[in-house]
Amino acid sequence: MAASTGIFSGVVTLVDPNPFGGANVTRTPAYSGIVIRRDGLSPVVNTVPSLVVRGFYNVERLPEAGLSAPTTVGPTGNSPIESGAVLFLRNVP
Repeated sequence: MAASTGIFSGVVTLVDPNPFGGANVTRTPAYSGIVIRRDGLSPVVNTVPSLVVRGFYNVERLPEAGLSAPTTVGPTGNSPIESGAVLFLRNVP
């Protein structure tokens, strides 16, 4: 994360069972977003600033049966790309 801007990004490795058996499916979705400091203190912990995180990720869908052409994952794959939200949760003692 860039402390001066609050912008973050990265890649995570997901290893899932192959729905058709055989070797596991490895996917490496990228994520990015921004951390924003809001006015006032956090309603959860009164001694720290209130922070808001907004972000997203893109990940290849796992292989599926029943399509006209089987989906594959990887640089030469034809798997559809899905997206979702990135959430940061504070671990409060």
